[in-house]
Amino acid sequence: MTKKKKSPLSRQTQGAQNKETTSKSILSKIKCPVKNTPVNLWAEFYNSKGFSLIPLKSKNKTPAISSWKEFQERKATDKELNKWFGNSTTSNIAIVTGKISGIIVVDFDSEEAIRFARDNNLLQTLLVKTGKGYHAYYKCKNSIKNQVNVGGIQIDIRGEGGYVVAPPSTHPLGKKYKWAKGKGLDDVPLAELPDIISEENPEDKTPLKELYKGVSEGERNDTLARLVGSWVNDGLSFEECLENAYLWNSKNAPPLPNKEVERTVKSIYEKHHESKKRKELNSECGQYFIDSSGYLCRYKQTKDGYLPVRLANFQAQIKEEIIEDNGIEQTYRFLVEGKIKDRQLPEVDMLAKEFTSLNWLFKWGTQAVLEPGTTIKDFVRHFIRLFSHFLRYW
Repeated sequence: MTKKKKSPLSRQTQGAQNKETTSKSILSKIKCPVKNTPVNLWAEFYNSKGFSLIPLKSKNKTPAISSWKEFQERKATDKELNKWFGNSTTSNIAIVTGKISGIIVVDFDSEEAIRFARDNNLLQTLLVKTGKGYHAYYKCKNSIKNQVNVGGIQIDIRGEGGYVVAPPSTHPLGKKYKWAKGKGLDDVPLAELPDIISEENPEDKTPLKELYKGVSEGERNDTLARLVGSWVNDGLSFEECLENAYLWNSKNAPPLPNKEVERTVKSIYEKHHESKKRKELNSECGQYFIDSSGYLCRYKQTKDGYLPVRLANFQAQIKEEIIEDNGIEQTYRFLVEGKIKDRQLPEVDMLAKEFTSLNWLFKWGTQAVLEPGTTIKDFVRHFIRLFSHFLRYW
């Protein structure tokens, strides 16, 4: 019996297959790096998970290469990865999102957004702690593009054409990105993208111009909310929104009751304006912000970056400055109003010189609570003055 000789091509092909199998085997054994591991090992780890990577500038979210578009279609070579992340580089590292990496990432970037995520059980997946919130990783579902302020709050989606900063990168404010305990790449599987997020994708929605023709019974309320949101964004007044809503409602089969139309328009209009007011307030008052529970907070700088700290369970403002002149002397008074969440507190009338001590808070009894701390009063006083000035000119 004659034994067949393998051709050089067959041996070459077999060798290549063995090399590829060995390479995959090695990659599959790469474990998640620990704290203080150099970024090049993190790049090797992410590469083993099938992610497309790009370098970012040090302590920055900006790409460190002139163009990263090609890495939405192909993954970087080992040579490119070594060039970007080798030699003890301080570069940040980013993962390209979408089909190339098989992930969609949702950025919950405020306390209100995190509360929404927890209330809807959206954090049971791979999770990264960021500068102010979380990046939640999900399986790539269809072709979802980047979106910002989903639902009117600080929730952003990174899909096709996007990327996210990944551990162990450093946030511009100084805090390190890190995988949440028990939520790393070797700890839990990728969750499916929740419907509550995916349904917000503009590509899945009926174009607005189609909605103006009227809708059926089960779609009326959601459609009206969407239309009112678009009218508010276009700068229409409440009266103009209501007039448009009546006209649109007449085309529905059957129409909504007028009272329900009015109630929906009022609710959406106020929600959008409150959201706009809160964003401008947070911008105007810098380090201070009002969280979704109505607490007065500030960002405190620590060695790990800026962290949110609660100051008080109320917010207050100087509603009116009163000058009393009897012809001999002038007396300055402040009229202060406040609220806890959506509940108004009684107005407090005081001499202006009494404002600094904050002893007037006792007039609100045990309802108004300051958090403990030697400098809390200083921050609360500072905020009230900034807040009052903002509201006066808003």
